[in-house]
Amino acid sequence: MERRYHLDIREVLPLKDLSVIQMGRLHCTERTVVNPHLHLDWYELTVVTEGVGTVYTGDVPTRMTAGDIYVSYPGDAHAIVSDEEMPLKYDFFAFRPTEEGLIRRLEELSLRRHGGDARVIRDDRIAHLVSNAIAERCSPEEDSPAVMEAIVLQLTAYLLRDLASLSSEKLPTHVGEGEYLCFQLMNYIDTHLYSLSNLEELARVTGYHYSHLSALFRKTTGGTLSDYSRTKRLGAARLLLQEGRRVGEVAELLGYSSAYAFSKAYRNHFGVSPRTDRPSGVDSACDL
Repeated sequence: MERRYHLDIREVLPLKDLSVIQMGRLHCTERTVVNPHLHLDWYELTVVTEGVGTVYTGDVPTRMTAGDIYVSYPGDAHAIVSDEEMPLKYDFFAFRPTEEGLIRRLEELSLRRHGGDARVIRDDRIAHLVSNAIAERCSPEEDSPAVMEAIVLQLTAYLLRDLASLSSEKLPTHVGEGEYLCFQLMNYIDTHLYSLSNLEELARVTGYHYSHLSALFRKTTGGTLSDYSRTKRLGAARLLLQEGRRVGEVAELLGYSSAYAFSKAYRNHFGVSPRTDRPSGVDSACDL
């Protein structure tokens, strides 16, 4: 991947309510493309400081300009393409919530998001705090842990406010309640591929009986929840393999009982063994 400047800090930093996974800064050239890569159980902020670019989650493009902050969720397949005339410059900040209240609040807010634009916030306070966090990690002082705690506490508080504002938008009039609920189910599966142990968990997060959700999903989409979950898990598995992860590691990440069970499911779905289905490597150097 071609770039003019790249600062990438990957040392995990455990704090009170979350762990910082990665942070840094990237200055793109007119030819920079960050290839698709998976987020596991972390959130990430992409803070555009200059230039123009397009962020992709799956196949959904979102145009980004200076001041935009793109929020990526657990389970996202994420890519970035810089503009040729005005190359992109951005900071990034990835974190994994560890405190139960923060985990639930982020889950509730991400469950109600919709569309690429609903991932974009504009908040100079967050942009400033991300820049401060990077600076603090690059030049640590004796009191750096306390300073980082304060920075991240403010950052997450502002982020929760901004996401709540996005999620409070009214449902478009042309979208029925059944369609919207099915989107919420798909979205929850998408963002919990690495932690969803049983589809009946959907009943807990939505407040509906699972039998009702299952019947509604089949009626509305023509498919089943189990088929949707299986397809998404195996699609994620293929991306993880492209990133160079081992078959056994992928099986464990996605909750399969064994590498054999995973390989069998993979072969049944794609028609090839995961050990042989390895396209050319993906450069995901600018974030996890």
